Amino acid sequence: MHHCPYCQRSYQRKIYYDRHVSVCEILSKSKRERRLESEENADTPTVRDLYKVVMEMTVKYNRLEQKYQELSQDMAKLGTQQKPKISTLDGLNLKYSKALEFTVWLNQLKVNRDDLLYLFKGDYSKGVLSVLKQSLRLEDEACALRSFNNKDNVFYMVEQKKWIMMSDEMYTKLMHNLDKKFMTEFLKWQTENKDNMYLDDFSLEYAKNVKKIMITREAVYSRIKRDLYHYLKS
Repeated sequence: MHHCPYCQRSYQRKIYYDRHVSVCEILSKSKRERRLESEENADTPTVRDLYKVVMEMTVKYNRLEQKYQELSQDMAKLGTQQKPKISTLDGLNLKYSKALEFTVWLNQLKVNRDDLLYLFKGDYSKGVLSVLKQSLRLEDEACALRSFNNKDNVFYMVEQKKWIMMSDEMYTKLMHNLDKKFMTEFLKWQTENKDNMYLDDFSLEYAKNVKKIMITREAVYSRIKRDLYHYLKS
């Protein structure tokens, strides 16, 4: 049994008791109490008022979010614009300051008997490339030549302690230098084997070797350049 605390009425079922109490509570209040309560609740916003406030706050939040995104993008662009772009030559001077000067490296290039015999087994371009690859180790900071993907068929070299782009004339100078060294080694080999010139087997071998060493050099320079570029590029 449930008893109303305001009028002492009794209810067996709680659902009816709850309905009664909510109404009886209001009716049991004096006029003064109801007036004071009305004044106190006058500033309490309605559900509609709360909805309007939430909508306004949502709009303001979305505007602030948009401004934040725009500001972030502007800052990112500003950072990219202010970041200095390092040129290929500046990068080489910073990273490979210990590289050999081209002239020094060129004078150090050697062509020995093994190099000549390797040329005999293959062809002139393979012989020259073999010598160059042995002298140009990419993992070595002193490597005298460099190439990159952004410049097709272009070599970089050091002159007067600064990296520069290799000119066609300098590349030709490199090739002529190797031509001379291979020819010098060939003449030594020829002198050492002069007594074998009249042997049939050797005379055939000699003829093949002469043909390889006496090839028109300019015809293979471009092929060597292309292959060397692919070897050096990073």
